[in-house]
Amino acid sequence: MPHTEKLDCLIIGQGLAGSALAVQMLARRWRILVINRSDATSPSQVAAGLFNPVTGKMFAKTWMADELFPFLHQYYRNVEQLTGARFYYPMSIYVPFAEAREQNEWMGRSIDGPVKHYVKRIFTTPQYPGVLNDPLGGYLLDQCGYVDTKEYTAAVRSWLENQGCYVTASVERGDILVGRAGVRYGRYEADVAIFCEGVGVFGNPWFDWVPIKPLKGEMLAVRGKFLEDVIVNRGVYMVPGPSDTWYVGATYEREFESPAPTNEGRKALEEKLQALTPLPYEVVDHRAGVRPSTPDRRPLIGAHPEHSNLLIFNGMGTKGISLAPFFSAEIVAWLRKEKQLPAAVDISRYKSLYWNSR
Repeated sequence: MPHTEKLDCLIIGQGLAGSALAVQMLARRWRILVINRSDATSPSQVAAGLFNPVTGKMFAKTWMADELFPFLHQYYRNVEQLTGARFYYPMSIYVPFAEAREQNEWMGRSIDGPVKHYVKRIFTTPQYPGVLNDPLGGYLLDQCGYVDTKEYTAAVRSWLENQGCYVTASVERGDILVGRAGVRYGRYEADVAIFCEGVGVFGNPWFDWVPIKPLKGEMLAVRGKFLEDVIVNRGVYMVPGPSDTWYVGATYEREFESPAPTNEGRKALEEKLQALTPLPYEVVDHRAGVRPSTPDRRPLIGAHPEHSNLLIFNGMGTKGISLAPFFSAEIVAWLRKEKQLPAAVDISRYKSLYWNSR
């Protein structure tokens, strides 16, 4: 009979949520096993990894920015040191003004208001003539940048493999046995199992009731001579990559027939790109992924209503880069009984969905 190995935690999924959770737990010397399957449509394999404290159509300060952003900067620097990889690129974001009224509003915002801390500079004249269409100038945001998500998750995966706590496998119905004292997976027994599966949660027999809303996003990789030291965001983002490659995105599709890239998605992105820059470019790649969003745009974290040793960490939508580091630390503190989960992210806010589905 195989020897039983005792663990503190099983982590199912190694995207942005699972990676951050594994890093936080190993930093506290927890015994863990990460179980992950390859998924080409996972946001961590497709996304440009942009982080920006001022977002949305109204360009308002993002939820909890003052807590999330200092944390994420330190977190990604630390993981680069742990893994010896490079994937974290702090960089300003330039947002061209669309009209004079917007320019006037931003002049007032920079003087006082919730986004003051994040506005680096405001320009009232074109800054990149011939490169961008910015006749009214724009504003430069601080504490922004991007994470190369493919490189980040690959680096964390390699680090986990070196420590003997990673396996590539699909967790099927019946693979995890739930008991009063914990959970079992093969020869492993753990106190808890945390599911970090993104939209894969729909196949999870314990959490298939959670209100995850699939949000498809398409992105282009284009080659051209654009700016090298700043991200641009107006209609689409333009994130600099290697060898004169830029990542352009993204679409936001709540209704879609296939997770694959579409001609319609490419056309929409190219139209917005052409409105932003007069320069020629070549499309060298076209990708699509499906993000796990929620009705209230807040993560889903916490224990199953009937099985306290089964947990979920999901629903970060388009903001996984900034949400995953902070809330993975919150989960660890909660499991250590050092604090309660914030009510805004606690899955108990949706527990009626579980009971109504029974």
